[in-house]
Amino acid sequence: MRPSSIPWPRLKLLGLLLVLPVPILAQVGTQIGIPSLNSFTIQSSTSTSMFFSLPPSGPEVTISVAFCSNNQPLPRFFVSTISGPNTMGPNDPNSQEITFQDGVGWWTGEVQSGASVAAFVGSGAAKNLTWTFEIGVQEGESPAHGPAADPPTLGDTTATQAIVFSPAFETITNLPVPKWPNYTLPALRPTFQPPAFVVPHSIVILPTPSTLNTFPFYKSACALRELPEVTQAQEQFNASAVSIVRDPSFGWQTQFLIPSGLKPNTNYTVWVTQGPKISGPVYMYTKSASFSDSCVLVHSLSYCPMVSYPIPLPASSISSTSSNSTPIVDEDTLPAAIANNITSSLNNFATLLSTFPCGRDVYSPLHGCADCYDAYRVWACFVSFPRCTEPLPGSPTTPVTSGSSSTVEPQIPFALKPRPAQSLPRAAGFPPPTTAYTELLPCIESCQTVRRTCPPFLGWSCPVPDVNAAESYALGVWDSWNGLIPGGGLLGQSDMGNGTVSVTDRFGRIWCNGV
Repeated sequence: MRPSSIPWPRLKLLGLLLVLPVPILAQVGTQIGIPSLNSFTIQSSTSTSMFFSLPPSGPEVTISVAFCSNNQPLPRFFVSTISGPNTMGPNDPNSQEITFQDGVGWWTGEVQSGASVAAFVGSGAAKNLTWTFEIGVQEGESPAHGPAADPPTLGDTTATQAIVFSPAFETITNLPVPKWPNYTLPALRPTFQPPAFVVPHSIVILPTPSTLNTFPFYKSACALRELPEVTQAQEQFNASAVSIVRDPSFGWQTQFLIPSGLKPNTNYTVWVTQGPKISGPVYMYTKSASFSDSCVLVHSLSYCPMVSYPIPLPASSISSTSSNSTPIVDEDTLPAAIANNITSSLNNFATLLSTFPCGRDVYSPLHGCADCYDAYRVWACFVSFPRCTEPLPGSPTTPVTSGSSSTVEPQIPFALKPRPAQSLPRAAGFPPPTTAYTELLPCIESCQTVRRTCPPFLGWSCPVPDVNAAESYALGVWDSWNGLIPGGGLLGQSDMGNGTVSVTDRFGRIWCNGV
């Protein structure tokens, strides 16, 4: 018998309400997905507001907004998981306003019932203003927009050229682990499976100082890219970009090669953008106009991927496709005598190392033969390719006092060594220099890494700091002057922001020839 107090249709509806999930916020306005990155434009002459909606999502999401143009007053942005566009705004207690700093702001929260985003043009805005902005949405607490975690890295400069590397954008996984009895050392020219998809990187180079010194949106990649000053400069420099692996433990990076267009003895500021992320700034200083009389830039050597700096070869000795540009050396144009020297050295070392029963006999709980070969490659490449440089303005001309915590406080022998014209070549295969140049000595830590990593039967040793090590190596850069205190040198345990150390800091100073 049906209850007389509740009509049947009403009872049926009540039962349905008891099992319905949380009501979903009405999808009003432009719908944006999770994840997504979209660009929008709002004009004060046609609209005073814009609305966007997100679909329901279980995990926490971050909604980020970046201004691409600086027309004041800026629109205000609000997010709500309860209110719709009819009630959203500064007077709605359920609306949360996004706060902005340096052109970027974001909101993080759960959107199990969806969410609404609203942009409101201020009442004081002129009638002919236009604002361009990006909205990025992704799961988790990390915003799509804003500064990248790590800065770019300077390879080096000449008078008119430069090499810059993006932060690592993808790690290398599933590296083969050699095992006995088929223990295989790393290849002379290692190859890696490229990423399936890479968000393109862009480089921005401007003379220092520039109008960006007072630019209010320096954390917004789209604002940076759309500046007229940036557009004009990038057309001048014509940088090329390629994905490379300089160090398998670090991962894939984008290498930017600026073949010409820079001015001698000039400070530059550098940013790298990847989609909505911006990395930098870092700084670099170009060499003097006569630098190419003695040295040329070398890069992209498959057997020495870490070598990307000037070497003591006069530009006149290298053929160039353009009469208006300074030549750049790569694996195809490197003189055969130099290439044969380093490749023979690496092959011979692999043969010697293979006489040890790698993978069967354990000589270290931390390292194996593959680690030994990799350490030797780093050392051999830096020694086989001497690095040309010039002192930065304001650099000391005498040795500086060590920052080592050692009980002995010797002076760090200066890492710059003048090499006169017609002196003996610093490495096999190189001709005697026709003009004088300055060499940046290799970091002695690269030699000591081989000693720590390789089997004892090799009998590897490095020069002694108290005797003659300073003639061939830069001392006291990472470790203490005598090598006894790891991290006790001039730079110590400083890093680039991601736990990896670098001999190049964000101000363009390169302390020794290393990585």
